[in-house]
Amino acid sequence: MDAVFRRLLSSLNARDDVGRIGKLFRELSLRTSRVRPYVEPLFERLRHSGVRLGIVSNAEAILTRFELDCYPILRTVQTIVLSSEVGMQKPDPRIFGMALEGIGAAPANSVFIGNDWAADVLGAQSAGLMAIYVNDRAPDGVCLTTNVSGAIEVAPTLEAIVDALRAFGWQEGG
Repeated sequence: MDAVFRRLLSSLNARDDVGRIGKLFRELSLRTSRVRPYVEPLFERLRHSGVRLGIVSNAEAILTRFELDCYPILRTVQTIVLSSEVGMQKPDPRIFGMALEGIGAAPANSVFIGNDWAADVLGAQSAGLMAIYVNDRAPDGVCLTTNVSGAIEVAPTLEAIVDALRAFGWQEGG
């Protein structure tokens, strides 16, 4: 993404201020963007029970770093691994390994929650993690199914995700 902004600025004979343009672009795009409603209460519950959290994203750092500043709950994690900064993308198992190292956790004791089947679920599983697939097309209400891969598929609700975490052994409060 940096390269895109650099080419744009160059074509306009403008100053090479990629960071400023990236921030402006993101500010404008965030006017309609919000973190999902379950993220903040989920992060709070997990943190209060002693869970170490990390974020692994294929998003561009020039956009994501600004977004992290807009949503303080996202900065409460112990590690953030962005594909554009580390030179690899999900589903590469190495990117999940970097996040595990950042939180000091073993794959067998870790759960990855994501909404992209191939990148998130299959990538996490290839790195040895358990996986929860948040299916945006699942019906409203709590929906919990375990598929043949061992991943748990849930509706995009706090209750469904918490139930899936409990199915993987998480106990609220420690």
